[in-house]
Amino acid sequence: MNRTCSKCKTMHELTAQHFYKSSRDKQGFMTWCKSCSNKAVAKWMQAKDAKKAHSAHCRAYMQKRREYHYKHLDALQTCKDCHEVKALREYTACHSVCRPCDRARRAKARNK
Repeated sequence: MNRTCSKCKTMHELTAQHFYKSSRDKQGFMTWCKSCSNKAVAKWMQAKDAKKAHSAHCRAYMQKRREYHYKHLDALQTCKDCHEVKALREYTACHSVCRPCDRARRAKARNK
């Protein structure tokens, strides 16, 4: 008995030599031949390894950013609104206005 691989469309003998076993199929074998299945798994593994390497790179980058950020939190800056010199940890994310001045700006904008 023969079967055509649904991936590469070549005819193979329906045996364990050419197809992997599958309990889902009526005939007991997968629809892709072993060579197509192996290529697909290799491609999937390569993509998985690339994703893993990318996420490791991202984690390392974020760790460096965190270290830089915490190292420079004690740097001083002048607030644009109140003109007081304060440490960066007392500023908002934009680093132009201190937190109390930012709260005052937002409250003023809400009341308009």
